[in-house]
Amino acid sequence: MITREDIRRMLLKYDKGKLTVSTICSHSALQIFHGARELGFRTLGVTAADRRFVYEAFPLAKPDTFIEVREFKDVLSKEVQERLVKENCVIIPHGSFVEYVGAANILDKFPIPMFGNRVVLQWESDRSKQKEWFREAGLKTPREFKDPSEVDCKVFVKYPGAKGGAGYFTADSAEELENRIELAIRSGLIKSVEEASIQEFIAGVRYYFHFFYSLMLDGGFRVA
Repeated sequence: MITREDIRRMLLKYDKGKLTVSTICSHSALQIFHGARELGFRTLGVTAADRRFVYEAFPLAKPDTFIEVREFKDVLSKEVQERLVKENCVIIPHGSFVEYVGAANILDKFPIPMFGNRVVLQWESDRSKQKEWFREAGLKTPREFKDPSEVDCKVFVKYPGAKGGAGYFTADSAEELENRIELAIRSGLIKSVEEASIQEFIAGVRYYFHFFYSLMLDGGFRVA
């Protein structure tokens, strides 16, 4: 695992007066780049060449500089990492970053300075760890089912990782659930039913909280 000392040595190469906020280009990147720009930081986006045009379409959130890669795991290459260091980049991780690069790779092969505690990224990619957080916080959570035959209510089915909810579905019966799980396995979304998170469907208003907060500003929203 990359140590704090490894990152400190990397920071010795940085011009700390010219830091650049960087991440891989996904939907979350737009908010990150926009917030960084409002704080006066330069921005750099790592993108697949065929998707660059998407981020160029948002003038307020378009990064100042791009690094084009064939796949996002290329950020682990020596060439890309040397470029990130040259640009004095501090990485802002998000769900897609963890999904496509891999939490283990970030911990073992990515010494570029990163905002926040990178060990927490193991929770980002592991639903069982996320649920552990919820339980320890005393939050109410939906019932879970390990065996589709035990389902006695409408359920919501999710898969591992952060793919924007691709393939998630609801099922009204055990029979429908078993058929949909079988289809997901044949489609390659999962390898077995054990990989699926099967939860009781709770009807209600859905909220997706997304905000940018910085200690550098007097305003903003904080939970404390």
